Amino acid sequence: MDSRNLLRGEKKMSIFIDSENFETSVDTGAKDANKFLSYYNSKEFEFVRSIYSANKEKLKKINEFKKLYHEGQLNGIEISNGTRIAFRYKESDIRDIAGKVFNKSSISNEEFDCVFNVFAQARLNDACHPCLFVTENPLLLKNRWWLESHFPGIEINIVTINEAIEIMGLYLRYRNLFYFAHNFTCNKGLWYWISFRTKIKTYNVGDPYLDALANRFIFLLMSLDQMGFQYHQSPNNDTLADTIYHFDYFILLVSGIFDNLALAAKRKYNLTFKYDNNPSRTSLSNTTGGDFLKALKSSNPQLGQLIDDNREFIQAIYDIRELVAHRESIPKSIFEYRGEDERWKATFMHIRKDHYNRLKQLRDAPKKYEHLSLWGAYLLYDSYYLDPYNFSKKATENLIKFVEDYLGLLGYTDYIEELRKNPPKNGFLRDMEIFLSDTLDLF
Repeated sequence: MDSRNLLRGEKKMSIFIDSENFETSVDTGAKDANKFLSYYNSKEFEFVRSIYSANKEKLKKINEFKKLYHEGQLNGIEISNGTRIAFRYKESDIRDIAGKVFNKSSISNEEFDCVFNVFAQARLNDACHPCLFVTENPLLLKNRWWLESHFPGIEINIVTINEAIEIMGLYLRYRNLFYFAHNFTCNKGLWYWISFRTKIKTYNVGDPYLDALANRFIFLLMSLDQMGFQYHQSPNNDTLADTIYHFDYFILLVSGIFDNLALAAKRKYNLTFKYDNNPSRTSLSNTTGGDFLKALKSSNPQLGQLIDDNREFIQAIYDIRELVAHRESIPKSIFEYRGEDERWKATFMHIRKDHYNRLKQLRDAPKKYEHLSLWGAYLLYDSYYLDPYNFSKKATENLIKFVEDYLGLLGYTDYIEELRKNPPKNGFLRDMEIFLSDTLDLF
């Protein structure tokens, strides 16, 4: 989903579910579909679904809408809670748009209903800001910007299940509501602490370098959410400034985590190397930490290989850190695309070609149903752009795996698996399991 204002207003966030498509997704094991559905009766969200003979019990409990007709003309929708919303679209227009979406001159009733749901969402979005239309229908997702720029021609907010989970979670935390599970909240500090512990399961409390890593990682998760808050508002000069502020801090935190990992390894193996009394030489950077890395690889070849395997990722962070911490920073702007078939805005940094090519070395590729790549890059002619929030999400995903593997090769075990073998009586393991299965987290 592109950058748009989805966190606005004081009303509940409305969630409109494409029932038939959603139930199929649950049946085929779509990731996190059941987690998403567990929030159907949350007081922070108002769920409604398209009419369909649902089999799933939770789906059955969600209010559904039906079409209203007057003198044979479609003129509204009625939600099963009694709410009526006038309908200003002609059935013939919906059929024309359905023909374009399905690329057919004659459409079935099922195909009409599929596109009718988009127009129903347009009316719900008018009445219930903000509102998400949640579907896994590939044709609707592929055409989501086309529908917004043509007809209905307004913001529709068609999202996947996983995009909905991300937006809903940010919506809650933007309001300082930290849902541990669909029916349980906690304070901010505990939420981020548990979020960290469920991501870096090879972290164990007690080592000062790794405790510092834990603090930095928690701040990193907070800064990522702060960028998410800005991303899901309309791009403007204020959101641009706030995004870059938190992005620069994010980069410094990641490089600090790299330093904590290096220092922990140096102490564990009692490494000695040229200039080992200079703290800056104990680094995962090839430029300043070359002698340290050679000594580490000699003591633990597997760990040395892990660092080599992640060299492009590590260097991508250090390249940006050099610019934001010591050099001229990175130019940034509000970018607006207005094409014949789509219109969108973004907060972009203007990156160099070598930075763009480094992302390609990280197996960057186009993101499904998106304008941006997996790493948040965008190429327009000979100009190279980077979306800070999407880059940071992908960087965090990589960082989680790298830190988990690094600590594992230092000899630290998965503490959750250890707890499962001998469950404590204080409920800590239960809390971890609930958080993993039920919270609306980014990862």
